[in-house]
Amino acid sequence: PDVRARGFEISGILIAVCLALCLPAAVAAQSGDADSTKSSERGFLDRLARPKLERWGFIYLPKIYYSSETSVGIGGQLLRPFSGRGLDDSEVDVNGRIMLKGQGQAGLTTLLAWGGGRYAAKSRLQFSNIPRKFYGIGPDTPSDAEEYFQRQSLLYYLELMRHVGGPSLRVGLRGEVEQARMLETRPDGLLSTLPIRGTDPSTVIGWGVLADWDTRDHRYWPTRGGLSLIHI
Repeated sequence: PDVRARGFEISGILIAVCLALCLPAAVAAQSGDADSTKSSERGFLDRLARPKLERWGFIYLPKIYYSSETSVGIGGQLLRPFSGRGLDDSEVDVNGRIMLKGQGQAGLTTLLAWGGGRYAAKSRLQFSNIPRKFYGIGPDTPSDAEEYFQRQSLLYYLELMRHVGGPSLRVGLRGEVEQARMLETRPDGLLSTLPIRGTDPSTVIGWGVLADWDTRDHRYWPTRGGLSLIHI
């Protein structure tokens, strides 16, 4: 395939929205007149403003993908919020995708909050071998220097955060470790012909500071506000 072809990803957001509008009515129809009446009271506009893909306490979002290098793929996200035993607004998040050409990505994220939500710890374990693009070295690289490469990585990070100066602002620290190795490069590309750092198997350890400003009215179904993140 032409390695300069620009791959693109088609998200399943439209499918998710359609399902969000249809599932509440289907669930209500199976749950009896009381649930059906409750669904009718919410109305079409309320379901449109707050689309929910939720069942048995789980929130799920199916997705489809396509790129010129990976072909068609399917995936999704499954999230389980929970509280209790000293924890507030915590969650477990599992997500991933698999492509027809064998590439994939999978991740497990855990968020624990306590102290009335003032403190939080977030960890993530992620595996990926999705192809990426390398554009060359320096600001004036020619367009023909662009090439695809496939890299396999295993990433783990841990974040510790605390609310400061009110309920919207959190600051904290992050540490991470990543193991990676190159699986495939273009035979005549820069990654194969030059000794570029990062092409050999490696383990990278890093740390930094982070902050977020969250003014959303709801974490999962926001209709106003915003979320800003700073990682250094």
